[in-house]
Amino acid sequence: MLDLRLVQFRHFLLVVETKNYRLAAEQAFRSQPALSQSIRQLELQLGQALFESHKRTQLTSFGEICLPLIRELVAHIERASASMLHLGRGEGGVLRMAILPSVAGQWLSSLLKSYVKIHPQVKIQILAEDSAAVQRLVASGEVDFGISSLSEIDKTILAEPLLQDRFGVLCRTDHPLAQLKMPIQWEMLKEHTLIGNVMNRQLRDTLVGEYVQSPSIDVSNLPTLLKLIRDGFGVTIVPALVCPEPMSDLTFVSLKAPIMSRTIHLLTRVSRSLSPSSKAMVEVMHQYLQKLSSKGLSNQSSGLIKILTAGRFL
Repeated sequence: MLDLRLVQFRHFLLVVETKNYRLAAEQAFRSQPALSQSIRQLELQLGQALFESHKRTQLTSFGEICLPLIRELVAHIERASASMLHLGRGEGGVLRMAILPSVAGQWLSSLLKSYVKIHPQVKIQILAEDSAAVQRLVASGEVDFGISSLSEIDKTILAEPLLQDRFGVLCRTDHPLAQLKMPIQWEMLKEHTLIGNVMNRQLRDTLVGEYVQSPSIDVSNLPTLLKLIRDGFGVTIVPALVCPEPMSDLTFVSLKAPIMSRTIHLLTRVSRSLSPSSKAMVEVMHQYLQKLSSKGLSNQSSGLIKILTAGRFL
């Protein structure tokens, strides 16, 4: 089996380019005998002389045939090495992430602005899906990580808590519930038309499950949900992060007795480490949460959103 080394090819090319063993050895930071030995070993491996014996800087016919091949090989290795180095630094490659639409609406633009500024060469693929789909995409390896609540326990997924947001009622500002301007009890919902949504699935098997079991209308799409509320079809129960900002025509009224919250996690696969580009995005996200935690989230002062982590994902 051939044991050809890149350094031997580099020494060969230096001799070709300088036509002088001494100069070639200086550029290679080797002694002249060491460089000559390197080329002799290459010739032995190839089974033919690359330079004429009577004039050691003149290529043989075999050497002339090998010259373009060796140049191509060295250039290819240098390109590949540079690409791998960029990938290792998170300066290239593809970032694939799945995220809840409600979280994407609040965070994504700010995260991308910070990330693209630092890593402009990374290609980004974003899937906005519900929690079950985000978890499935992470488990199958179709995305590098997800930002979502947990739809079910999965031993193949590592879930790092990021924040909690409290459930409340989203309604028009002229709706009777909006006029109360205080946390209301779940029992009061029975007097109003409820529009269901996919986020209510988390509540069905809880103490407040009876209030989300039989909505008059059930909607899976967030923009459609907001349109129906604005058009006066009813009210809906959502976590605080779902609320669009600014929100002049809609009001979020928190619910109590009991207080119900969802937890947003960073989801990754237990058996696989993140790529450098994905690690860089997670780092940007943690820095973003740290800023929100120090400055204060909108609605955070009223206890609707709580940052759970300001640490680092390693």
